[in-house]
Amino acid sequence: MGRGGSARRKSTGGAAPALAALLWALPGTASETLCPGIDIRVTTQDVGLAGRTCRAAGAAIETFAACGHSLDTGLSITILDRLDPVCLGLFHCGTDRIEVLSPAAIATTRRPDGIFAHVPAERMFDSIVLHEMTHALYDGTPCPFRHCVATSEYLAYAFQIDALSPEDRAPIAARMDLAQPVKRDAINAMLLMLAPDRFALNAWAHLEQRADRCAWIDGILQGGIVFDHALP
Repeated sequence: MGRGGSARRKSTGGAAPALAALLWALPGTASETLCPGIDIRVTTQDVGLAGRTCRAAGAAIETFAACGHSLDTGLSITILDRLDPVCLGLFHCGTDRIEVLSPAAIATTRRPDGIFAHVPAERMFDSIVLHEMTHALYDGTPCPFRHCVATSEYLAYAFQIDALSPEDRAPIAARMDLAQPVKRDAINAMLLMLAPDRFALNAWAHLEQRADRCAWIDGILQGGIVFDHALP
């Protein structure tokens, strides 16, 4: 959905003032909302959607904190009705900037046969915010190659699926036999490009099967665990 690249860790976002929200706008333009208690800025014409985005971002920060990780800088999240290239969300590496489609745009853009097709658009939106914020978390992690897209997407998809409600996750989990170990070489950039849904399933199942989930995530964010390879 988006691309991470190189760690945005260290701050849980206390830089933003803890007020209901700070809004400013010009007539006919999108408004910027400063999320209460976290260093996240949301730009959208829909004030209600701004609140939802702030809640999704706060939940993402809690997901990272579960294993002791946090963003080390604030983020700007812009809600759009169209993204180019066509995708549902995008993290711009090194810029602290995320773009995500609105729930209405997600409903008409996502693949009807994809593994997330059954997830209501609003909850799908929340999961994409987490996915792209995970790329921001990974950004800055040492990569021994030109890019570590498979590693970044591994973490983003694993977090995204894991954070779904049990109801939304069940049809996805039913596509995998969690008793069957997922081999490490089943996670690679080629599969990501050719079969992103299969890549996402493999990533989530592989992380689910780790005996020490947090130690594995630590290894990824420290650059010691990489799924990418040098290109010929």
